[in-house]
Amino acid sequence: MGAVPKNGLPSEVPFDQAKALATEKAGHISEEYIQKAGKDFSKLKVDSLGNIKTISSDINKKKEEFFETNQLAGQPFFHRVGMVLWYDPLTSFGDGLLFDYGLSYSFSQQLSILGGVSWKKQFDADEQLRREGFGVFTCLRFSKWNWFAQGTVNRNQVTITNPAGYESRNFDGKAWASSFAVGRAIPIGKVIRSVVMGSVDPFFDEKSSLYKSRVQLKIGFEIGSFREIKKEVKELVQMDGLKEKGNEKVEYYFKDLDGLGH
Repeated sequence: MGAVPKNGLPSEVPFDQAKALATEKAGHISEEYIQKAGKDFSKLKVDSLGNIKTISSDINKKKEEFFETNQLAGQPFFHRVGMVLWYDPLTSFGDGLLFDYGLSYSFSQQLSILGGVSWKKQFDADEQLRREGFGVFTCLRFSKWNWFAQGTVNRNQVTITNPAGYESRNFDGKAWASSFAVGRAIPIGKVIRSVVMGSVDPFFDEKSSLYKSRVQLKIGFEIGSFREIKKEVKELVQMDGLKEKGNEKVEYYFKDLDGLGH
């Protein structure tokens, strides 16, 4: 039994017949149109009714290009500077605080360098094993869509105090640390984005590390560019100005109504 026809065409036809049919259906498309379209479109789709659907070559390029065109080229310094604040959720507020705060500079929307300070303080007086200190960090980040990968180097002043009987393991001095992290940014409005990242320290040394474990989890907030704050403030100021003008108009109309009542 033959295939059931659909829209006047059989569902399965020999290739030569299909080619002839497609040529007939697309006969109203001029050669000049196809040649011009080829410059702007990567594909032309023609359905059984002769309808044309074009697929932009830019869409395919966006899918294929891993390294994007630098959208920050020519932008001033201030537009490239942002801020980061990360917190270690594995260290509860009751036990202590471990956070990183710093600034970022974007070479492009994909490549940026970050730097700042790290600080850890334990509040639990009963904790016998204590790791406290502060330091500085430098970080290089590569982003794609809302995902990013970054490598970080830390130089910390660390104080590690062990329980009685293990004093020989105490440490008080400077120590290097490093980490490789993968994370995701989640935009919150136009200015702020939240981030969550997991990291691993390939050169972890328990005797001198500010962290308890080789593997770390961090969450936080970032501002990609101070320019966005400036724009947001400008918009708020404009809105306030419009409100003031609106209030003046309302007062003016009320005065007119009050005059009519008298």
